[in-house]
Amino acid sequence: MRPSKICPSCNQTVSNSGFDRHVKACDGKGTFWSKSKFHVEESWKQLDGNYSCPCCRYLGTKQALAAHYSKNHHNPELTKTANYRNGMIGLTPWNSGLTAETNETVKKASIRTGKTLKHLYATGQLKMPEKAIFKTDAFRKKMQDLANNRFEKGQGTAKGAWVFDSFGTKCYLGSSYEIEVARILTSLQVKWLRPEFVWYTDDLNFKRKYFPDLYLPAYNLYLDPKNSFLLLRHARKLQLVKEQNQLQLEVITEHQLSTEYIRELLTRYKQASWAVIGPCIRSAENRALPS
Repeated sequence: MRPSKICPSCNQTVSNSGFDRHVKACDGKGTFWSKSKFHVEESWKQLDGNYSCPCCRYLGTKQALAAHYSKNHHNPELTKTANYRNGMIGLTPWNSGLTAETNETVKKASIRTGKTLKHLYATGQLKMPEKAIFKTDAFRKKMQDLANNRFEKGQGTAKGAWVFDSFGTKCYLGSSYEIEVARILTSLQVKWLRPEFVWYTDDLNFKRKYFPDLYLPAYNLYLDPKNSFLLLRHARKLQLVKEQNQLQLEVITEHQLSTEYIRELLTRYKQASWAVIGPCIRSAENRALPS
C-alpha cells in the first residue's frame, strides 16, 4: 500500500508524494480534481471482484474502471445510452473553427504535418542518423521474419506453443499449464482437441464469450488449467458457464498438474458415446469419428 497522510482540512487520504500540492489546493471540501473525478459505485461490483461499466461492456478493477469511465463517459447526458463509446461525442474540439491563418498553434501543426517524414528524408530536410539500422532493408527483413515466426515458436510473455491435437489439427496452446495437460493426456492415450468458445450471460446481463482450453470427446469433458489466483478471480464466471451451458468442466490448478491426478479425474467421468459432442467443438473440423 502506498504511504499516505490525512488532509487536516477535508480528512481525505492523500499519498505522500501529492500531499503538499493537495493541502495548498484544498478548500476544506477537497481539491477541484478530487471533487470532480469519478467515483466507482459498489453496486457495479460483480461476484468475481471485478467492476462492470454501466454504459458499455468494459470489465476491470475498480481503479481501471474509474479511469475508463472518466475518459469515455464523462458527459452525464451521453451516459444514458448503452451505445455511447467515445468520450468526444457531443463535445467541441479545441481547434473547431480555427485555421492556420487565425491561430498560431494550428499554423505550426499544419507546417509540421504538411509533409510526410518520407518526403522530408527524400528532399534532405531531415537527415538519417548514421546508425539508424532500422531504416535498412536487411533490418526490416529481420524484424518481419521475427514477427512471422513469433507465435510459431511460442515466444512472448505467455509460454505457449503451436502443437497438433489428437486428431492432427494444428492449434495454439497459450500457457505452459495447457501444454503440460495436453502432454499428460497424450501419454494416457486420451484424445483431446482445442474447442471453440461458448456464450454466457454475466450478472449484469451482458453476453460474453468463454474459451475452454481443452475438450475430451470420449468423456464429454472440458478442462481449464489455471493458477490459483485466476481460479479465485474467475470462480463466478466458471459457475455461470457451467450452469448456462450444462457443461462438464473441470479446472486444473498448478498443484494438480500430474499424471496421477488427471488419471484419477478421468475415472470420475463415465466415457460418453462418440455421438455426444460438446456444444463448442469446431463445426468445420469434420473429423471421422470412430463408430
